[in-house]
Amino acid sequence: MGNRLLTQEIRSGLRERQLLPKEDTACTVHESSKWTEQQRGHWRNYQPGYVVMFTKSVGGWKAGESATVKQVEHSKIVLASDDTERVLPLKSAGSFDVGAPRLVNICSGDKILVLANQRSLGLINGQVLTVVKIEATGSIQTREGLTVPPAFKQWTHGYVVTSHKAQGRTCEKVVVAAARLDAKSAYVACSRGRELCSVHTPDKAALMAHLPEGNRAAALDILVANPHAKLSIEQRLPAYREIMAEVRRTHAEVNRRTEQARQMVMRYNVEHQRVKEAQVMAAPRQSQASAHSEHMRLNFEPVQSQRIGMSI
Repeated sequence: MGNRLLTQEIRSGLRERQLLPKEDTACTVHESSKWTEQQRGHWRNYQPGYVVMFTKSVGGWKAGESATVKQVEHSKIVLASDDTERVLPLKSAGSFDVGAPRLVNICSGDKILVLANQRSLGLINGQVLTVVKIEATGSIQTREGLTVPPAFKQWTHGYVVTSHKAQGRTCEKVVVAAARLDAKSAYVACSRGRELCSVHTPDKAALMAHLPEGNRAAALDILVANPHAKLSIEQRLPAYREIMAEVRRTHAEVNRRTEQARQMVMRYNVEHQRVKEAQVMAAPRQSQASAHSEHMRLNFEPVQSQRIGMSI
């Protein structure tokens, strides 16, 4: 709820500055209930109207598809999608997520956050995309060259993300809004900005009370300052952990950028092949048109000569 309220304030501010148009388009998204696998596997947790989003192909459903809970019977969940009805394979609870439909208003210029992988479309969990146009069909065209089809409903506004989602990202300026932060979340959230990071909280004293003391040197700083000192394993271990954590963060960022580059190359190759095929198909037509034009020219000359002769 806090994310939604903050998103509303951000969008209102952007509209006041005329950075977003006034007209919105209402889209239906599927919001995850964040159930555990054990909860997803128990039939008593389901109610008609819930939405099941498949992350893997199972039980006749394909990865990326979604269906609505139509009926809940004893140990059996009946799903419906268009004219198709199937029983939900509860034993494969690791292959789907459960949520509820929610309306989200978006417009051109809005940021949206992808919440699930759909690699065939180039959509990756955690991507933030910029809306360029919402088609009449419900498809969303983005500045990054990706299209979010109406069948893909696992996204939301992308102005506010959790510290977990922010891992591996770097921005010029970061605003952290939190009532409570532990040491790990505070480090991840506050280290995302290059130039500026501002923290907003309703109770500063309560926030600071849950954070460790910040006046001691980090283990990595001690190790760098005294590379040849005989430090105990207890002193070196935290430094090594910090180093490995930074390596993992860098590795995750490299993987994310590599995947984005791969998707861009794949889209370029597809478009290049499409243009090439169109040119190949157009070449015979041009040849036929040229031959037909030459034939008409040769047939027309005698008629023209006759008419010229008659007029003389």
